[in-house]
Formats: sequence, C-alpha cells, structure tokens
Amino acid sequence: MNWIVISLFIVVVLAIVIVKLSQKQGTQPIEYLYQKIDTLFSPAERSFLGVLNQAVDENTQVFGKVRVADVITPKKGMPRGEWQKSFNKISGKHFDFLLCNKKIETYS
Repeated sequence: MNWIVISLFIVVVLAIVIVKLSQKQGTQPIEYLYQKIDTLFSPAERSFLGVLNQAVDENTQVFGKVRVADVITPKKGMPRGEWQKSFNKISGKHFDFLLCNKKIETYS
C-alpha cells in the first residue's frame, strides 16, 4: 500500500512539473523573422502606375496591390466548406492595379 502512495505522489509531482514547464515555454515570445521590402512596385509597375494616373479622369482613383478578397467574396448561403474553398482561391491573389470610381455607390 505504501508503494502505491509513493508512486501516486511521484506521478502528481511529475505532472505538475510538466505543466509548469509547458507554461513557461508557452509564454516566451515567438520571434518572427521578416525583412522590409524596399519598394512596393517594380520599376515597370511604377512606370505603368504613372501612365495610369495620367490616363484616368478626376472621377477615377487608381490603387495598387489590392487583394482580390478585398474586392469580391463568395456568395452567402453556400455550405461552409464550399465557401472556404472559394475564398481560398482568391485570398492569396491580388490585382496589380484597381481603378475605382470616386463616386460613392452601393451595389447589391
């Protein structure tokens, strides 16, 4: 009987030590390694942006590097899995340039 108590005590102590160690590791900040990209546009894109800005009228605004998912989204009412698949197809893509009408309009 005495060995059962001792074994149980050892298991409890080990469990507490494991929990404490995992909590310590979980609270350490994760360092993400990134670096700044020097330019948003390549020289060719920058040149084309200048041409676009000259070509459009005062009612048009040119934006660059816009995520497709910021402009369109899958339709509501789809099953969750189908919606997610549709969203994943566009979420990592972007428009190099997006021309927008400056007038505020609502579309449904």
